[in-house]
Amino acid sequence: MWKITLLTALGLIGTACLGSDFADSVEGSWQMISGTVDRKETPILESHPITIEFEAGEVSGTASCNGYGGSYELNGSTVTFGDLAMTEMACSPQEAMEAEAMFADAIIRIDTISLDEQLTLTGNGVEMVFEALEAGSDAGS
Repeated sequence: MWKITLLTALGLIGTACLGSDFADSVEGSWQMISGTVDRKETPILESHPITIEFEAGEVSGTASCNGYGGSYELNGSTVTFGDLAMTEMACSPQEAMEAEAMFADAIIRIDTISLDEQLTLTGNGVEMVFEALEAGSDAGS
């Protein structure tokens, strides 16, 4: 009996440490390199990147054209976004607005996050893959 209790306790400690390390690894700035929504590919425009930044429970970034922000919570590989706000400018080319609409639809459907060299956000009919941005990068400008 004590062996099971000890193994359970060690497993919980290991999980807690991995959770903290994982959350720390996710924090930072990321730029989308591919995305699909309901099997349709999200346009990726160098001039209008889609970015996401995780920092201490807050999420922000650019959705191709407009900036957005809100809160997020991680529980293992489960991610939950709180209410997100977005600015409302129009941009050209039209593909930038299409990419933004797809991103806005996708992010509210995200429920899983994984990290293996790249950050992957998935949910019902959605997959978005991001690469890390270097500190001081100015991808949105």
